[in-house]
Amino acid sequence: MAVSVRLDEVKRSTNRRTDLGELAGRAIGTALNQHISDALPGLFEATPEDVRLAARRLSRSDGISQLTRGFFANVIQATLSYWLERTLADQAVSGGRFSSTGSRNAFDAELRAYSLEATRIIKEFSSGWYTKTLHQHGSISGNDAAVFAAVCLRKVTSELQVKRVSDA
Repeated sequence: MAVSVRLDEVKRSTNRRTDLGELAGRAIGTALNQHISDALPGLFEATPEDVRLAARRLSRSDGISQLTRGFFANVIQATLSYWLERTLADQAVSGGRFSSTGSRNAFDAELRAYSLEATRIIKEFSSGWYTKTLHQHGSISGNDAAVFAAVCLRKVTSELQVKRVSDA
């Protein structure tokens, strides 16, 4: 919730809203929700302390690694889905690729698997980057995070290009 509030504040203060920014905002919210809720006790209602502990685990190198991969997988999946929605009407006709709910659900599952596979490199990279940056600087600045995100995006783009060639 705090992330969504902060993103809304930034959008209002910069007066910049883009489709990619909206997709990225949802992607980080989804990644945080997935990783925190997966770490909460399932049998009993979670306490605020349970949520804090689960969120704190994301500040370790393995947590950052999982969160970063989840974020970029969500961005890829959301971006590809965004463009798919524009052509869905053509594909949903009788006999088309998505003529049933089951075929669309199967496609969404394949798209999720594809997105996770394309971001495997991020999981390996982010843990090392996080540990190294904390060791060298003692903290992570906004500039460090921006450079990190740019490198991650370049790595994912390269991976998607390799996949496109190998799938052709």
